[in-house]
Amino acid sequence: MSPIAARKKTIIWMIAAIVLAVSSIALGAGLIVSHNSLTDTRNQLTDTQSALSSTQSTLADTENSLSAAKDTLASTEATLADTQTTLDTTAAALTDTQTTLASTEATLAETQGTLADRETELSATKDTLASTEATLAETQGTLADRETELSATKDTLASTEATLAETQGTLADRETELSATKDTLASTEATLAETQTALNSRDTTLASTKDTLIITQTKLAAVKDTLSTTQNELDTLKASLPAKEYELENTKEALAATEAELTVTQNTLTAAQTELSDTKTSLSATETELTTTKDTLAAATTELSDTKTALTATEAELTTTKDSLTAKEAELTATKDSLTAKEAELAATKDTLTAKEAELTATKDSLTAKEAELAATKDTLTAKEAELTATKDSLTTAENELAATKDSLTAATTELEATKATLAATEAELTTTQETLADAQAILAASNESLSFAKLNPATRGTDPGIAPSPMASAVRDPSEAVAFLLVTVGTKTYEPIPLLEDGYYRLIHGVCVNIIHVTKTSIEMTDASCADHDCIAQGIVTLENKDTREGGSYIICQQNFVTLRLCTRAELEAEGIVLQ
Repeated sequence: MSPIAARKKTIIWMIAAIVLAVSSIALGAGLIVSHNSLTDTRNQLTDTQSALSSTQSTLADTENSLSAAKDTLASTEATLADTQTTLDTTAAALTDTQTTLASTEATLAETQGTLADRETELSATKDTLASTEATLAETQGTLADRETELSATKDTLASTEATLAETQGTLADRETELSATKDTLASTEATLAETQTALNSRDTTLASTKDTLIITQTKLAAVKDTLSTTQNELDTLKASLPAKEYELENTKEALAATEAELTVTQNTLTAAQTELSDTKTSLSATETELTTTKDTLAAATTELSDTKTALTATEAELTTTKDSLTAKEAELTATKDSLTAKEAELAATKDTLTAKEAELTATKDSLTAKEAELAATKDTLTAKEAELTATKDSLTTAENELAATKDSLTAATTELEATKATLAATEAELTTTQETLADAQAILAASNESLSFAKLNPATRGTDPGIAPSPMASAVRDPSEAVAFLLVTVGTKTYEPIPLLEDGYYRLIHGVCVNIIHVTKTSIEMTDASCADHDCIAQGIVTLENKDTREGGSYIICQQNFVTLRLCTRAELEAEGIVLQ
């Protein structure tokens, strides 16, 4: 039992004892008056003195009880002061809670502002990404257009080269016709000289010879006219040939310009890729900041939860204080009923206690309002958390979209690299084709030179090979004894098979191209050539044993010199319809 309750019980027992004593006194006095009315005044005085003595004793007890009540009141006032102190502490804690709540609300508002800024930045980043994707698509379209233009230019170049080849063929035909016309003119002039000689020796046929001479001169004039016309056509073709070559050069320059534009486009695409990488880095930084903001909001949520727990504890303490104060009120009310003499003091105490109750009630109402505000704040925070969760889901979707965009960009970059590689290979192939065309033109220019194919003298093969009249001229054995044959093709012309009757070397010269061939009875091999890469030499030896299994079969090909060697058997040649002499 608490001290206050024990003290309260003691006061109650004291008041009960006083009441019982007063009642006993009153009853005794009545009995004395009733039963001893006939007694003498002495007995009444004795009784009165006894009653007075008892009253004095009771008064002393009452004074003691009043002193105890004063002590109890002082203890109650001290308890009330402690309660006031607790109430002040609770009010300060409530103020701190309100300050913390206001700070939390400010932090939440700031977090919401930061989240809005991050959403704005994310939207701007998405717009930038969309713009970059549009720029990339436009660049890819431009690259496709450039590739189409390059293809068209290459087609034009091929057409021009074909036209040039046709012009060169026409020029060759005209030169052949001119040569034939010159031969006809020479023959006609010889005939004319012969006719003039016959005219001098045959005076008798002078008239007839003159007629013949006139006819011949007329034919000669016609032939000269034809020759002049042919010469003019030849000059025209020769004059148009530089124009064709100039047009070819212009086409090559246009192709170079197109390639330069393609390089600029590729640089632009590289810059766009760099810008896209920077955008990606910025978006990563934004995601990091958003994660930090989320952590801050989680910490604020935790702090708010702790504040709510502390406020709940404060509410419990206030409830306990209120219960204690209610008990004190009951004790003070009992003390007021018991101590009538102290009504004024107890009334003042009651007024003070009532004021404290009003203050406590106001505090309770304020606390209830704060609880409502805290509940509203909690609901708002819950809504904000749900909004933050939705924002996180939206950001996750945006990240997924960004990852998909990144994958698409990576695929586009890979495709672009493949296109660049294909373009580089095409350019290399074009360069090779141009070089091949130049070689073909050189070979065409030398095509009027005589082709020489001769067996080399073994004694002088390393210095001055010497040339035999023909491959067959040095053969002393019967060609029918040969089991293998060498079939030589230069350009598109294939020559008669050469029977392989003994070991030896052959030298093939056409234009500026030279090839040295080593042969045995059953094999052929290219041992030297004027080509640049010597790929024909690297192809090795062809024998009757390995020609069906080796790479390249029975052929040795010198691409740069346009020479093809083939090792054949008699049966193979006969099966192909080639007649052996």
